[in-house]
Amino acid sequence: RVPAAKVVPGGEVVYEITFANTGDAPVTNVAIDNPVPPELTFVAVEGTPLTAVSVDGGQAYGALAELSVASADGQARPAQPADVTHLRWVLGEVEPGSSGKVAFKARVK
Repeated sequence: RVPAAKVVPGGEVVYEITFANTGDAPVTNVAIDNPVPPELTFVAVEGTPLTAVSVDGGQAYGALAELSVASADGQARPAQPADVTHLRWVLGEVEPGSSGKVAFKARVK
């Protein structure tokens, strides 16, 4: 992968979030919560599976298939990937000296 020099509406980008435990003891209960920038539409996760997503600005998280949003007429409809506002990965424990990354693909609005 290379840094995006120019992206246009409809183009796809991949966000990579890196993490590292630079300490000398394991870190427990590690979770990464990451917003989807408002200029982008979530497409898919790459690599490490998501634990949960949010469709309400990070207030509540769950499996996408279990979430709903209000449609234009005010009726609830099943949430779709384009409704995702935040992503959550629960990694658990990260050993000393360990590092890694999580990633997701998004489309420019």
